[in-house]
Amino acid sequence: MASRMSGFSGIQPENVLMDVVQRLLPLPSSCPELLDVLAHMDQNLSLVNQMPSESMKYAMHPIAEALIAKDLVKHHDMDVNISVVSCICEILRIMAPDPPYNDNQLKDFFELTTMTFEKLSSSSGGCYTRMTKVLKIFRKAKFPLLMLDLKIDKLVVQLFIQFLTVADFNPPVVVLEMEMIMSMIMKEGDAPMAELVELLVMSVRNSNQIDLPVCWQLGEKVVKNCVAQLKSHVPDFIRKMGIPLQDYSKMVAQICNGIHFEDEKKTLLISNDPIMSSKSKTGVKGKRKRKCTSSKKKASPLEVSSSESCIICVKGYKVKSNIAPILESIFMKHGDIAAECLFKTASVRESFLEVICEIVTQLQNNDEKTIISKMEEIERQVSEAEAANIHVSWLRSYLEAFRRRNESMEIKAKTWMLKKAAEMEVRERRAELMAAQQRFEKCMKVLDLVEKNLNHNILDSKTEL
Repeated sequence: MASRMSGFSGIQPENVLMDVVQRLLPLPSSCPELLDVLAHMDQNLSLVNQMPSESMKYAMHPIAEALIAKDLVKHHDMDVNISVVSCICEILRIMAPDPPYNDNQLKDFFELTTMTFEKLSSSSGGCYTRMTKVLKIFRKAKFPLLMLDLKIDKLVVQLFIQFLTVADFNPPVVVLEMEMIMSMIMKEGDAPMAELVELLVMSVRNSNQIDLPVCWQLGEKVVKNCVAQLKSHVPDFIRKMGIPLQDYSKMVAQICNGIHFEDEKKTLLISNDPIMSSKSKTGVKGKRKRKCTSSKKKASPLEVSSSESCIICVKGYKVKSNIAPILESIFMKHGDIAAECLFKTASVRESFLEVICEIVTQLQNNDEKTIISKMEEIERQVSEAEAANIHVSWLRSYLEAFRRRNESMEIKAKTWMLKKAAEMEVRERRAELMAAQQRFEKCMKVLDLVEKNLNHNILDSKTEL
């Protein structure tokens, strides 16, 4: 296996990194230039192995200090924030188990990281790739345990809120990382924080199973992973909330009833597809299969081409056998969508039809988070089909409805997050008010005692006189 260092192509890695960090001193004034420097830094740091040489450790300190500078960790641009977090994650990975930062600097880093995790619902391209990489390092390097050691409970709670909020807008592999991080915090902490118990239990209310299905699944899986830590807290919380037990997932009911259970495999909920809602005899979902062999026997409307073994003719259009059932179903529902195509060449029309069928297949088979990540590409392909006068208004309508639904879900998720954050703020302010009231009452008692002592001293003085 090739070493990470091989990426430096014979150049001393310490020198490469020092050259890059010099470009941060002073900080570039333009965001594009700063992002370019940070991208080079991130790329080079990713090539450095953990447990580096003494010379590399020596080189790491000015790099670490430059990255944690206030001008960077408090930068106004979110893309810069994400790049800084990615670089510092690499620094902490390389220098583990001895981070080159003090507690206050680590708190600044975790605050920035927690804030950038919110962008897992809206980032795209390179930023999203860096965020998913940060998430993976965050889990593998056990950064959550460092957060617990620093006793930054408020940030830990905020982290849970962010994950539960953005879960419905990310693919399963990212949600799995979130699940493992949340489970790690619940299992390794001294005792589950009341706020975390509340967030998990509220996330698995049955109403969320429809409105925020992935959030619901994430909460249930974390609850399932941490039954031992939650079993003595969940029943009290349920009684305190006064919400009927049947309004929660079965997992919560099992915990409250003291039932022991084994892990079961759960499958993601798949919603009905409005595009291909009508069930035709063609077997759109693959029930009707054709072998890739030539045949003279007709099977209307599908017909196996005699010239190409894996090409099927659908109403005069030769397409791949795996998408033929999809195209047939589209034709049955919307007619010949390529009839008025500007391009008269059959091969060009067939190319457009194959692209449309592939889009429909993606919309049928993939979960919403994957579709969101590919939405830009899908939009481009549909626009190209429209420009060629392919009839795809039905597909455009579905994409618009999907976008509106996705935006509504995102707004709802963010509203839920803000509501939870506001509730936490109210509880904190109430606790501060109660503490202040207790301090005031203690001061009043002290003043009463002082007054009594003064009165006693005055009486003693008068007696002596």
